Amino acid sequence: MVVTIMILASRLLMLLLVSGAVLAAAPIYTVSAAKCNSDFQVTISPTSETITRGSNLLFYIIPTGHQCLTGIHVTVGTTISPNVKNGPVLTEHSYDTSINNGEIILTGTTTSSTPTGTYTINATATGIQYPIVGQSHSGITTLVVTK
Repeated sequence: MVVTIMILASRLLMLLLVSGAVLAAAPIYTVSAAKCNSDFQVTISPTSETITRGSNLLFYIIPTGHQCLTGIHVTVGTTISPNVKNGPVLTEHSYDTSINNGEIILTGTTTSSTPTGTYTINATATGIQYPIVGQSHSGITTLVVTK
């Protein structure tokens, strides 16, 4: 018995021949997995805020990315610069959120002693789940404190 497998018409049809007789014919399918772009971004909203000394501030830290990353968790840390005596004090209301599903609320306070000027707030999100474990991305916003 001779078994022959033939691929015809540019691999569109596969034939199974046994001793010259066609026993089966089947189309050939190509299966490919969708590629996941494992890059993500961090946005802080609003992109700039002006407040008077003694006022509170409110920002939203929002990690976004390709739909295949939806629900993947990141941790977020924030810094403010310059870091000066009596400068704005930031409070994150969570350190963990997920891409495309969540946000972290960032509040802060100033006092009547807070130096006026421009401050830069940096939020860095770091992936804690596959496929972005250890990847970090940052977003920035500007806080202007006036008299």
